[in-house]
Amino acid sequence: MCGSVLGLRAQLGHCDRYLRKTPHKQFQEFQPQSLLYFKKRDFKYGKEQVQSMSHPQLEERSANGSKQGKNMDKILRGVVKYRQTVKKDLVAQFEEVRNNPKPTAVMFTCMDSRMLPTRFTQSKVGDMFVVRNAGNMIPEAPNYGFSSEVSVTTEPAALELAVKRGGINHIVVCGHSDCKAINTLYGLHQCPKNFDVSSPMDQWVRNNGYQSIKKLNERLHKGAAKMTFNCEMSPNQSFEAIIDPMDRLPVEDKLSQVNVLQQLVNIASHSFLSEHFEKKKLFVHGMWFDIYKGEVYIFSREKKRFIVIDDNSIDDLLKELSQYAPAEPNPPKDE
Repeated sequence: MCGSVLGLRAQLGHCDRYLRKTPHKQFQEFQPQSLLYFKKRDFKYGKEQVQSMSHPQLEERSANGSKQGKNMDKILRGVVKYRQTVKKDLVAQFEEVRNNPKPTAVMFTCMDSRMLPTRFTQSKVGDMFVVRNAGNMIPEAPNYGFSSEVSVTTEPAALELAVKRGGINHIVVCGHSDCKAINTLYGLHQCPKNFDVSSPMDQWVRNNGYQSIKKLNERLHKGAAKMTFNCEMSPNQSFEAIIDPMDRLPVEDKLSQVNVLQQLVNIASHSFLSEHFEKKKLFVHGMWFDIYKGEVYIFSREKKRFIVIDDNSIDDLLKELSQYAPAEPNPPKDE
């Protein structure tokens, strides 16, 4: 486990189309140079209607089509640039970890295109598992007494793959500011009538964000006071937290930070991880990325709040990490 703790420490350090209908009798009045004509059979009334599209509309349509094409064009050209620049270095890294990859953590983060976790942790090939979804949520396990149902969703499966089968000792949940999934969750909380039963997104954030909303209400009601996050399945993972003690964040970002911490509780609800927690072989961490400032925060259990990771805080954070997740001595080498 020593290597994994050191690896996590290293990562901390780097830290429409538009149409216009025209009467048929006006057809001859239009000049082909200025309009595109096409006929559309109106089956309801049994007559032809001539529709036209002016040059500005055609240009807009062409521009939209061109833009859509360029979106994929950018991806393909990016692959060519990759081949010309970083491919050689990446292949060398792939070869290095081919038979002996040593990832130090599994990170659950948001699918937001602005989130680049391997960039702001300066991770290389093989350093870290990354699981992404809307709102960096890990569904809570349905618990009954001291056991829980087997969850058949991606997130618990990733936990098992990383921890039980991959030997990972550190789980990181990383949220961020201006999270569209969290904004959706808060919007539904404020106006429940906007909930769309047929929307997978609405269903996802409501089902998995309910506890986070409850915690947010507690934070808004009590102010910047300590809140307790209880882990019933693994009591030793319970902790206290103060969200936005200086009250500087908008309410949606407060919810985003609450949501990160709630996922730590949700992770501990899965019974297949209980033994790892009891033996202190598994550790969970909450991180938060301020997109518009580029600052990365980590939740300090000691200080009970999110702390920015920088030159001034890194020593204290590493010291706390060594106490929360002490490194085991390296096993003796075979003679």
